[in-house]
Amino acid sequence: MPKFSIIIPTLNSSKTISKSITSILNQTFPDFEILIIDACSTDDTIFIIKSFDDSRIKITQEIDNGIYDAMNKGLRNSNGNWIYFLGSDDFLYGNYILKEINEIISEKDTDVIYGDVISSRFNGRYFGKFEFYNLLKNNICHQSVFINRNVFEKKGFFNLKYKSHADWDHNLKWFLDVTISKTYVDLIIANYNDGGYSSLNFDKIFSNDKEMNFLKYNRGIINFSFGIGLVKRVISKFLKNKDFKKLLELLFLLPGILLKFKFKGYCFYQ
Repeated sequence: MPKFSIIIPTLNSSKTISKSITSILNQTFPDFEILIIDACSTDDTIFIIKSFDDSRIKITQEIDNGIYDAMNKGLRNSNGNWIYFLGSDDFLYGNYILKEINEIISEKDTDVIYGDVISSRFNGRYFGKFEFYNLLKNNICHQSVFINRNVFEKKGFFNLKYKSHADWDHNLKWFLDVTISKTYVDLIIANYNDGGYSSLNFDKIFSNDKEMNFLKYNRGIINFSFGIGLVKRVISKFLKNKDFKKLLELLFLLPGILLKFKFKGYCFYQ
C-alpha cells in the first residue's frame, strides 16, 4: 500500500503530461502510485505515459462522464492512504513536496493537509489559510490538497451533478465538518495552469446550490450570527426566483440547520 495515490485525469494531454509526470517521479519521497485515468485520448498521450516505463504508473482507458467521473474512478482504483489530484497540465512545484507533506503527516493527527498553488490566473500565489466564510466566494484548489482516504469514506466521492465545481462542493463537505481536522501549510504545492475545465466553465447548477449546500453541510463550524444571515439570504433568493420547492426544503431542514450552528463556542452537533 503506497503512502500517496496521485490521480491524473487525461484527455489528449500530449503537450503537457510529460511535465506533470516528471514532477512526480522527481520527488525525493518515492512511496507513491500514479493513476492515469484517460478518456480514450486520440493523440500521443498514452504513448508518452508508457515511455516512462515506471511500475508505479497505472493507466485506465475508458470513456468517462467528465473530469470528476475520472477522478472518482481514480479513487476506486487507488491503494494509497493519502489522495492527491493533479491536472494533466499542472505540475508539482518542487522535488520535496511529498517529503514535506509526509513529515507533516508524521507529526500531526490530521485528515486533510492543504497549502497554496501558484498560477498566472491568480497573478502569483493563491490563497493562504481558509476560514469557513472564504469558501462562499473562493475555492481551495484541489491541486493544493492532500486528503486522507477516510474522508472520502465519510463524505463520499465527487457529485457528478456539478460538471465544473464538484471539487468545490466536496471541499465544502469536509471543511464545514468539525469532526474532520484540517491543517494549512505555508507551502506552494503545485503550479496550477489556467486552462483547466473548471477555470474555463461556469457551473450554473453549483452556483444555484452553493449557499444551500453551505447550510446543509455545516457540522459545527459556522457561527450563529453568520448562519442566520446566510439563512435570510437564501430565503430571499428562493423567494425572488420563485423557487418554492427549495424554499420548502430549507424550511423543513431549518431546525436541524439551526442546531448545528456554533453559539458562544457551543453547538448541539455531535
